[in-house]
Amino acid sequence: MLPEGAPLVYPAFDMVLSSKAVTKTKSGANIKSLVIQEYLDRRAQAEFMHEDPGSKLSTMIPPEPKKPVNRFADPNHPVNSGSIFGLVTGGTWDPVAQGRIRRAEDKAKRNGEPPLTAEERHDAYMGRKVRGRVTGTPSKQLPIISKSLKKDVLYLAIVNLPTEEDLERVQKELERKDD
Repeated sequence: MLPEGAPLVYPAFDMVLSSKAVTKTKSGANIKSLVIQEYLDRRAQAEFMHEDPGSKLSTMIPPEPKKPVNRFADPNHPVNSGSIFGLVTGGTWDPVAQGRIRRAEDKAKRNGEPPLTAEERHDAYMGRKVRGRVTGTPSKQLPIISKSLKKDVLYLAIVNLPTEEDLERVQKELERKDD
């Protein structure tokens, strides 16, 4: 069994970033881009936690992440289904999203699969993958936004390299469990 992963914490780095001297030197545009990056990161975390709540990565995120300020900031709210109808009606009536659900249910019925679960219906409503299939139409990125927000993110996991003795011990334990 793998040991629990610990989040990387650099207290000195956090203190430097939070100091007033560093924040005074940042330009207004730089601060805005940092706020946007943090928002997009929180949004991606919320989507990942919704799609795979049992994952080790989902459990490593703090237990109470920041809740979205309003329904427009929540990636799982029907208002963010990607349709103008969902946006205008606040997610209460969206024929485009209803069509996605209907098509996903019809495809499942044609393939002899069981009916969609509530979570799969929600994913179809939001235009996400349902049972490995993509629903809806692919969206195009706006060139102005993609130029200003294009940042690469690298998640680094630092682990101890096991010794040969550790590997042999684990191999013996696995062989005993198989017998």
